Amino acid sequence: MDPSTYLDANTASKIDQDLMGGVLNYSLDQLMELAGLSCSQIIYDEVENKTDKILVICGPGNNGGDGLVISRWLKEYGMNVTVLYPKLATKDLFIKLIHQLKAYHVPIMTEIEEKQYKTYNIIIDAMFGFSFDANNGIRSPYDSIFNTMVAHQQEQKVISIDVPSSWKVDGNDEKKQQFS
Repeated sequence: MDPSTYLDANTASKIDQDLMGGVLNYSLDQLMELAGLSCSQIIYDEVENKTDKILVICGPGNNGGDGLVISRWLKEYGMNVTVLYPKLATKDLFIKLIHQLKAYHVPIMTEIEEKQYKTYNIIIDAMFGFSFDANNGIRSPYDSIFNTMVAHQQEQKVISIDVPSSWKVDGNDEKKQQFS
């Protein structure tokens, strides 16, 4: 894909602000639901084997919230999905999303061993989105999860939401080469 077709972080942030203000006045949960639904539909359409085991790794912010919504929709489509959510959120929106996942009987883990990680065919990276500051690095527990994901990217399909976690969205970052 031509890099000129990517949004930079400022443009993506401005789009979010425009959607949540002004004439449209979408709420964060509405935008998260729309993003999660859209991504889940694309993932469902692109996955050849609908019985593949899918691990959705959710970060602490809005990208993680998108991952929670994606997980619910994939379960609704009949897919075999598990959530890895190392830092359970305390914000009301995220608590509701977790409640919904439990109602759908989606397994939610807060940690994973490497041998468990290998049992999944598809990894959905919903750790960090376009507002992630790569200059500060990835902190625990996400650093070890990220390193495990990168180490096994040849064995499993990795699907990133927004952008691959660790990407420095604005600029040329060597970590952009870690995912193919």
